[in-house]
Amino acid sequence: MTDREKLCKEFTELTGGHWHVITAVEVSALRYKAGISFGAALEALKDECKNPTYENPADVLRKIIEIGLYDEFIVEHGAVSKYGKHLDSILVDLIIEPDALLKAAVVFLKEERK
Repeated sequence: MTDREKLCKEFTELTGGHWHVITAVEVSALRYKAGISFGAALEALKDECKNPTYENPADVLRKIIEIGLYDEFIVEHGAVSKYGKHLDSILVDLIIEPDALLKAAVVFLKEERK
């Protein structure tokens, strides 16, 4: 598993999702059930059990909105006007740099869970 996949897995689990791991037992079961090769069964399961990649920063933000922590996240990583209203502007560095927003979200969620 790559570092990026580990980060995606951690974010998925911290937001209440399930990270799919394909086991040899599942591949073998599909292989015998469908009468196909091990490789074909593995590819079929990979297509069926796709894990989120969070390559688009909007996907990370949508997940944070879904779990109801957007306000807290934006205050910590964005900006708030002097009147206390959210400006809904995440620091540009978090959006431009690959994985920066995802990493920041994982750190934030770990702190929230403490």
